[in-house]
Amino acid sequence: MVEEINTHLFLAKHDLATPLLARFENGLLYPFVPGRPCEEHELFSAPVFRGIARHLAKWHAVLPRIS
Repeated sequence: MVEEINTHLFLAKHDLATPLLARFENGLLYPFVPGRPCEEHELFSAPVFRGIARHLAKWHAVLPRIS
């Protein structure tokens, strides 16, 4: 659980996750993110796949590399 909390805090610090609101003995509480999963045909839409690529690039720029 400690590793999960630390990971979530790290991601939130870099705007890659919602803020952590509370910790419980059996879980975490963080805000709901409105939205829905993409449908397969939407993934071929330039605004969608470019948006996904931008977010993935941010993750890759922030996350530490493990050798």
